[in-house]
Amino acid sequence: MKIKTLALISAFAGLYAVCAFAADDVRTKPDLYFLRIDEVADSYKLLPQPPAVDSISFLNDKAQYDKGKLLRKTPRGEQAYRDAGLAGDGLAQAFSEAFGVQITKTTTPEIYKLLTNMIEDAGDLATRSAKQTYMRIRPFAFFGEPTCRP
Repeated sequence: MKIKTLALISAFAGLYAVCAFAADDVRTKPDLYFLRIDEVADSYKLLPQPPAVDSISFLNDKAQYDKGKLLRKTPRGEQAYRDAGLAGDGLAQAFSEAFGVQITKTTTPEIYKLLTNMIEDAGDLATRSAKQTYMRIRPFAFFGEPTCRP
């Protein structure tokens, strides 16, 4: 009985180790990531827990969310709309002005790859631990409203 229990525990521990390694990063998707999960900042350690819905801090978050919605039909809102368009060449377009050159897959392939992979490292790996721990519902979903880029 003890041997079967020990074997079962060992099997689960091995499965856990395989699953932990199988999380997406440069080891599993080298064409999409530059970094391993252990090479990025741990967002769980950096970010506080989201405020409770019955707190003053939550009301402040709501006020900031409402303020952002008021900006949608302004030049700043139009910029936010463009900045939120990360699909396809959206990110490359967002950085083209700052780089002073049109960034595309064909004209600037290395910069294009850097930006494309960087978004996964910064937008997925760096935020993963806080998102998985807190599981906070995003404001537009919480309030049942569309984003600036539905």
